[in-house]
Amino acid sequence: MRIALISDTHGNAVALEAVLDDLAGTPHDRIAHLAAADLEWMRGFPATLDVPLGGGRRLCAYHGSPRSFDEIIQPDTPESDVRAMLDPRDDTIYAGGHTHVQFVRHLGLTFHMNPGSAGLAYRPGQDLAGDVRADPWAEYALLSAENTRLAIEFRRVLFDVDRLIAAYRASGRPDPDAAVRAYTPPRDRLGPRRR
Repeated sequence: MRIALISDTHGNAVALEAVLDDLAGTPHDRIAHLAAADLEWMRGFPATLDVPLGGGRRLCAYHGSPRSFDEIIQPDTPESDVRAMLDPRDDTIYAGGHTHVQFVRHLGLTFHMNPGSAGLAYRPGQDLAGDVRADPWAEYALLSAENTRLAIEFRRVLFDVDRLIAAYRASGRPDPDAAVRAYTPPRDRLGPRRR
């Protein structure tokens, strides 16, 4: 069983298209999308997705945690908090998004993994209250389970940032300049102008 895990697309169809193009050339059995969505759509959507992996194991996939779409599991979240959110079992692999950071968090004989963000990848440690600088790639992960062997592959796929910026400007969305700023470096980082 090979599952593609995609999270946090944030309406970025250009980045999602790059992920799907990459997956077109990659054997996989299923795609799990771990994103939050509009409230009406979410009412009919299960909070978790359980997928049998074979060998007595299963995947539990969600956006924030199995108990809440907006809980946050970071690489440095205290283990007691992570255990309270997941109530981990050794036969279950846990996959959630929401934090836009690719990582694996070991929990005894199992783990929690985050595939990163397909639509708004950025480096951790930025002040999220200010202008966040987004990366020019879409992130996702592949989880493979075969007999007793597990493998995780984190992927980053470049996408056409100029096409995304053009889509933002043409979309009619409120404050497109804020979205564009995330993908354009600040002037002070550009260095001196060449003449």
